[in-house]
Amino acid sequence: MNLLKQTTSGPIRTCNLCSRFFLITALISIGEVLFSDEIMREMVVCEECAEKVSNAFTKQKEQKTTDEMCQFMGLEMLRPLYTEIHNPEEVKRFLQSNPYLMSALLEAPTQIKRFFPDETLLLEISPILDGELLTVYIQTTKSTQEANRLLGEFDDAWWLCCVSEETRDKICITLNYVP
Repeated sequence: MNLLKQTTSGPIRTCNLCSRFFLITALISIGEVLFSDEIMREMVVCEECAEKVSNAFTKQKEQKTTDEMCQFMGLEMLRPLYTEIHNPEEVKRFLQSNPYLMSALLEAPTQIKRFFPDETLLLEISPILDGELLTVYIQTTKSTQEANRLLGEFDDAWWLCCVSEETRDKICITLNYVP
C-alpha cells in the first residue's frame, strides 16, 4: 500500500515501511539538514523510495545553497545580466526582503533573449499602490505590434507557466520603447 506524503518538492509516494523516514525529509525541507544523502539512502527500506527521498533531499539542498549564495552575492550576480540597474541600493534592499526572487531574476535574461536577442535589460524598483515592484524593462526599438507579440510569446513560453504567482506578484517584465 502506498502512502502519499507532502514535501516542499511535492507529493512523494512511499511504501508503508519507508513512510517513517519522511520525518527526515520534513527536517530537510525546513533547512535542518541533519543527515547526508548517503545516510538517508541506507535508512530507507526499498530502492524506489530511496531514490525518491534522495531526489527530494538533493533538490532542497540545491535550493538552500542557491538561496544562500544569492543573498551573499546580491546584485553582483545580476550586474552582468542587466545593462542597467537603477537605484541599486533600493534593488538590493528589495531583494534582501524577497530573496526567493533571485532565481527568476537570474533566469529571466536567458529566457527574454530567446525572444528579444538584441535588446538590453533595465532593472529598477517601481512604486505601486500597496508597496513596490521590481520591474525588468526590455528596452526595444521594435514596432509596438511586434514587441507586444514577442512579449506575449515570452509570457506563454516561460513567464506564466514556469514562474510562481508569488514571484510574478513582485516582478513585472515589460517593454520600454526607445528611439
